[in-house]
Amino acid sequence: MHRKNMPGKLVVNLFLFLLVVALSACGSKSSSLPPSSSGTGTDTGTGATVVGTVSVTANPTSVTVGGTSSIEATVLDSNGANVPDGTDVAFSVSDSSLGAINPVTATTINGVASATLTATGAGTLIITATAGSVSNTVSVNILDIVATVTVTATPATVTVGGTSSIKATVLDGNGDNV
Repeated sequence: MHRKNMPGKLVVNLFLFLLVVALSACGSKSSSLPPSSSGTGTDTGTGATVVGTVSVTANPTSVTVGGTSSIEATVLDSNGANVPDGTDVAFSVSDSSLGAINPVTATTINGVASATLTATGAGTLIITATAGSVSNTVSVNILDIVATVTVTATPATVTVGGTSSIKATVLDGNGDNV
C-alpha cells in the first residue's frame, strides 16, 4: 500500500517543485547583471537624453546691419552620438539691440538644430545655444552699412605742380562715422 501512493506523491512533489522554480524565475525584479551601457545616451532611470556637448557655428561670422547669419547647434549625447531627433535647443542673443534669433527654440534633426540671426545694430553679438544643461556660444560681428561717402579736395582746383588735400568721409545710415 505504501508503494501505491509513492508514484502519485512523486508526481505531485515534482509538479510543486517545478511550479516553485518557474514562479521564482518570473517573480524577481532584481538581477545580478549590471545595467546596460549600450551607448544610448539616456539616463536609465528616467529615459531622458543626457546631453554631453553642444557646439555652435555661424555662417557667415560677419554680416552688415540688416543681414542674416545661419546659426547651427550640433548636440551630442554623453556617449558622443547625435541626440535623438526632436531634442529641444534654446537660442539666445547677448544684446537684443544688435540682433534677433528665430526661432528661439528649435528641435534637432540628426543632432543639429538651426536658427537664423537677423542683425539690427552694429557690434559684436554673442549667440548662445542650450540643450539640457549644456550651453555653448558663437560670436557674430555686425558691421554698419555704408550709406554715404563724401570726398572733398582743398583746394578744389590746382595748377600744374600744385597740391591738394583729399578727404573722404564715410557715414552709416544713422549719420555716424564708419
